[in-house]
Amino acid sequence: MNPAFFLLYPSMKGFLFTTLLLTIAYVLPAQEWKLIKNKDNIIVHTRKMPGQSIKDLKINTTFNTTMRELVAALEDFSTDQSWVKNTIFSRKIEERSASYFYFHTATDLPFPAKDRDAAMLYTRVQDPDTKVVRIDYTGAADKVPVDADYVRVPSLTAYYILTPVSDGQIDVEYYLRTDPGGSIPNWVINMAISVGPTDTMKALRQVLSSGRYAETIVPGLLDPFN
Repeated sequence: MNPAFFLLYPSMKGFLFTTLLLTIAYVLPAQEWKLIKNKDNIIVHTRKMPGQSIKDLKINTTFNTTMRELVAALEDFSTDQSWVKNTIFSRKIEERSASYFYFHTATDLPFPAKDRDAAMLYTRVQDPDTKVVRIDYTGAADKVPVDADYVRVPSLTAYYILTPVSDGQIDVEYYLRTDPGGSIPNWVINMAISVGPTDTMKALRQVLSSGRYAETIVPGLLDPFN
């Protein structure tokens, strides 16, 4: 589930206006996280940030799996359609290392909303002492040509924080902030927030419990308990 955008100011007037907006957004406090769902050990919070139309999303849960298997599943984009809700496709487009690469994904949205696609940079780092893994998704909207079949997501920032609890149990925090671009009916947004995260995490649990990644080696990943 990040992006960086560069604004070009055609005039000093435009620069001052944008600076004023950024100053107002900085001064206005963000809302506190609001609990919207707590079911099946999947806790979903949202919050409204100043100047944003779409709420931030945070999910906390626990997986009974190893760090290696969980990271392997998250990095296997060829299987996203089987667990990431409403994924049309997901594929790597440029790989610089096992933990640093770009990928392109598309999401099916219900009518009348148009399907979205996004290009993102994936990075993985691990603390050598705690063995906590952080995975960041940073939007890279210009990395692939625009496809007329989709609305390109202009801005997206997401991360996973994977904290080893015991040998075979990982605490997971997932965060998402996005601008989906274009217009989307409120009911679609509400469904995406209330249903999508829960279904996706449940599906990922099933993938992990299947043993699909039991023998997978993840380059550069340290085992928290060995």
